[in-house]
Amino acid sequence: MLFRSVSQSRYSGHNFVCFPVTIVGGVSQSRYTEEWAYRLLAPKKTLMQKLSGVIKSNPNGFSYLDKSIYKVRYRYSERYSKDNSRDFCVQMMRRTNNGVVYRIEDIDAASNLGINEEHGHKGKPYDLFRFKGGVNCGHFWTEQLYQRKKNPDGTLKEDKALSSNEQVATIPKTYQPNPRGSGDANTPPIDMPNNGHHPNNK
Repeated sequence: MLFRSVSQSRYSGHNFVCFPVTIVGGVSQSRYTEEWAYRLLAPKKTLMQKLSGVIKSNPNGFSYLDKSIYKVRYRYSERYSKDNSRDFCVQMMRRTNNGVVYRIEDIDAASNLGINEEHGHKGKPYDLFRFKGGVNCGHFWTEQLYQRKKNPDGTLKEDKALSSNEQVATIPKTYQPNPRGSGDANTPPIDMPNNGHHPNNK
């Protein structure tokens, strides 16, 4: 299976704390060069998280992809429906149908916690942003763009929550996000090389 843990930050070019980390997923290329300071104290997966097996969403939190009056979130989407879809994907799509969206940081945190790791290469944590539900998965991430709403007098609403923003089809090019791995994020693993398998998979 073509999976690895999120061991280095995708936030290259931003002023975050840098420190060495260990790659546990066995990969040929690192796409992360920096880490959030809080990952020095990376949380262990709780019993509830192990039982829930989904990505925890904090849509109102800070995201490094948010710039000026624009915000970027991601929705777990389905391109191919299967009767035997994995429990992770079933739960994620149920959340999607309830309007749940995620920050890139939410997805990375779940990857580091080992959510759905049983479908990672040799049962290890892997990058959920790139490889979604695992080998042959028919799901992908859809980018959701938001712009700050205006008050009746034309002033911008105070930016307290995602509800202070409205979804838009596009944002100015200078604000469009391009996190590392985004080229894979919008492609279901079943449409990726080797259906998302690790190159060493036999």
